[in-house]
Amino acid sequence: MKRFEEHKDALNKEIQQFTSTLAALLPRYKMLLEQDELAADELRELGDIEHYLIEIYAQLNVLKEKLEKELFGNPLDTLLKLKQKAVEGDAHSAQKLEKLRQLFQDSRQSNSWINWN
Repeated sequence: MKRFEEHKDALNKEIQQFTSTLAALLPRYKMLLEQDELAADELRELGDIEHYLIEIYAQLNVLKEKLEKELFGNPLDTLLKLKQKAVEGDAHSAQKLEKLRQLFQDSRQSNSWINWN
């Protein structure tokens, strides 16, 4: 548990720093973008900032996809494999699947489940 807390604190610190840095960069980008005429160095700066923001956006999407896969894809894959084994007659898998169904049903009835729609 201590290791988790260390990772959590480190991630929270990095996310806060990223958010602060981005918040400092975006107003300059917006200001340059809204100007009608730019000097050569301002135009180069605008291009550099825009290029960098596109890179950051791509990196964030990769992280988002990885997180979604780990958070939702792997458990779903595990559930589908468990269901397949249960269909094939594996009693232990059928028992685990029934426990998951009951847990899901209990969550729905107590309104403690998350609806992602």
